Parts: sequence; C-alpha cells; structure tokens
Amino acid sequence: MRPASSRPDAAREGAHADLAQRLIDSGDADYHVLQEGYWPDRAAVLGAIDRLHRLLMAESLADTRPDELPAARIARELAEIEAALTPQLRLAFEMPARLGENGAMNTEAAANAAHHVIRELFERRIEELRPEYGDGRQCHESPPDRRRRRRPTSAG
Repeated sequence: MRPASSRPDAAREGAHADLAQRLIDSGDADYHVLQEGYWPDRAAVLGAIDRLHRLLMAESLADTRPDELPAARIARELAEIEAALTPQLRLAFEMPARLGENGAMNTEAAANAAHHVIRELFERRIEELRPEYGDGRQCHESPPDRRRRRRPTSAG
C-alpha cells in the first residue's frame, strides 16, 4: 500500500486536468472568476496578519528609525498592514457581486466593509494583549522577561 503522501500516478493527474478544463469551459460564473484572478491573495493576508502579531510583540519589531518616535513607528507599521490587507479584503467582499449574487455589496460598500473589518481586527488584537501586559506598567518588558523576575517570598 502506498503512503498517503505519495504523488498520484500520471493517469489520474491527466484525468484531473481534463475534469478541471471541463469545469473552466462550462461557462459557470464561479469558474470564470477563477480565471479572472479576483481571489484575495492568501499569502498577502497571512503576511499582514503575521506582521500584526509581530507588531504587538515589542521584542520582534524592527528598529525604529533614528528620527522616529516609537508611537510613530507603530503607527507606520499599522498603516502598512492596513494597506496590505485592504485590497485583499475588498476583493473578498466584492466576490459575491462578481458571481452575480443578489444583494451583493457594491464597490464602495465592499471598501467600507474591508476598512471596518481591519479596524475591528486591530482593536480586538490590542484588547487581547491587555491581560498579558496588565495595567501598562510592564508594557516595556516582554512576557519572558517578566517571568524571569524573582518574586518576593514569605521567607525573606
């Protein structure tokens, strides 16, 4: 028995290619959209999410420019993340209209929805960090640094 991770044989690959071509040639709107390339770029979305995670872990941030305050550095990073996510989310919200679905968002509504989701993502991610960093007095320390700090004991 072949391992599950082995490549399918050439005959099955040819059959899959034939089936795929028949679906594309069918004229179905879903497959037309595939040909047009209107799908969000998965790598771009995951890359932006990864940047957001790194942004919210201070020790993983790239250095602040010499003429830049830390808050400006964070604001610049958030703006770049938003710029990367906006067109991808807009494409996702515009997809139903491209498929001809009733009640689909127009371009302006899709752009507004994309901005709303991004703002919500930023806010939720920041809220998730508050329990980690407490009341803000320890925000400059990374979580592992706080764990290494010795706590006073009752013995002395």
